[in-house]
Amino acid sequence: MNYVQGITLSKTEHATKPYLVNVAASIFGKQIRRRFKTKNQALAVVQQYENKVRENERVPLSREVHMVVQNYQADFTAEEFREILEDARVRYKDVKGTIKDMGDRYLTSKKRALDLGAVTPKFYNHSKTRANHAAEFFGNKAARDISQVDIEDYIIWMRNDKKYMPRTIKNHMSVLSAIFNHNINAGLLSRNPAKGITLPKKKTDVGILRPDELQKLIDNSDHYYQAFVMLGAFGGLRSSEIHW
Repeated sequence: MNYVQGITLSKTEHATKPYLVNVAASIFGKQIRRRFKTKNQALAVVQQYENKVRENERVPLSREVHMVVQNYQADFTAEEFREILEDARVRYKDVKGTIKDMGDRYLTSKKRALDLGAVTPKFYNHSKTRANHAAEFFGNKAARDISQVDIEDYIIWMRNDKKYMPRTIKNHMSVLSAIFNHNINAGLLSRNPAKGITLPKKKTDVGILRPDELQKLIDNSDHYYQAFVMLGAFGGLRSSEIHW
């Protein structure tokens, strides 16, 4: 009798169970050795193993995968299964994306908003610059793995290395948070680690320029700004009043 290669049936000198069925480890991942009292019992088991091998050859899926698909086969056609799995494959690949990947997706949406007239060129350009800074810091780390500690390290980096002021840091964090929220809405991320982060506080001492400070400011300004400052200083006007 012809058996599937790797499955053998032999008769041994064993006293009570002389018929030995041997299945090579290359077939199911581990070697199988079973003894039987009669040849018919052994042949029936050989047939079971052969059928399992042929079934896997026709549809090379594990039994576990077959069972999962079986639970849903009444709900979807084969083509619908294909579309669902393809969408899942894309999403699974995307959730491994970096901040640059997620930022590019966010900027694409803002570019479309710019084309529609929903945002200004200034807003788009600032968003692009701030998204690039975030991508520079987080590098190849997957966005889904970024923690609040990582976000705090980003803020420290902006303060110490980039020498950004609190207002600038706040603007950069607004874009980073928007990147996370955009991809959460797209179903690619499940959380926003930038949410609720404590930001540096802007503390500016407000006062009146001394004459020497005012002179230094005028000396280092162009003509337009010199006129602006001198008019404001002479008339005691606010900037909005000078513009008016």
